[in-house]
Amino acid sequence: MLREIAWQFLLPPNGLVTVAALAAAWVAFGGRRPRGAAAVALVSLITLALLLTPPVTGRLVDLLEERAGLPLDVARLQGMLADGSGAPEAIVVLGGGIREDAREPDGRFSPMPRTLERLHHAARLARASSLPVLVSGGRPVGMSISEAEVMATVLAGDLGVVARWREDRSPNTDANARRSAELLNAEGISRIVLVTHAYHMWRARAVFEANGLSVVAAPTAYLTGRGASSGWLRTGVFDERAWLACHEFIGWVWYRLTGSI
Repeated sequence: MLREIAWQFLLPPNGLVTVAALAAAWVAFGGRRPRGAAAVALVSLITLALLLTPPVTGRLVDLLEERAGLPLDVARLQGMLADGSGAPEAIVVLGGGIREDAREPDGRFSPMPRTLERLHHAARLARASSLPVLVSGGRPVGMSISEAEVMATVLAGDLGVVARWREDRSPNTDANARRSAELLNAEGISRIVLVTHAYHMWRARAVFEANGLSVVAAPTAYLTGRGASSGWLRTGVFDERAWLACHEFIGWVWYRLTGSI
């Protein structure tokens, strides 16, 4: 719970608005070095304004997706398996959130769109390769069920793929990697196909490799690049891509500082 609250105040737009407000209050109430506080407020507001423009947001996401590597299609995966040497032995798909709603016709819990996009790509690869699948995702705060359980249900019921393993205790990507590695190493598996969003792959691959797994990246659902232009100005809510990009860059720095990667 504390981690989730911290993220909400650290990431934009809340983090930048909070910093600007605190700096403005410091100036208003006669704090020391008012020019420095005013500069902090101004930089925060300018940064927020830049993050509201699709070209800036798109470039931030581009920096992440360029590090994801090439997409993994069915033909390339089948070629790797036919070659045999260094071929992956399992598919790991990471959760991207679930939602709860008693009005859902097939049950209270369902995957968020990001999770569903990852599941579709993982199922496509699994059906073409017959590789076993591990779904990874713990129980979100305030919910009584894990992401892994919901993912496994959707895979089996809607996509025709039965998950062999359910890693259902991890609250974040670092724990996804550590606990998935424990399950797979117990069965002698060290080479995997990792399925997650392209913007998330850089950090996810690094932490899985830090836990001793050889990773074939299978990024999906690219948010920017060819065919994904949307003009200069954006109306409505804060661009989610900006939040996702900042989350990944801050997460990467945090993992480096804590030794996770």
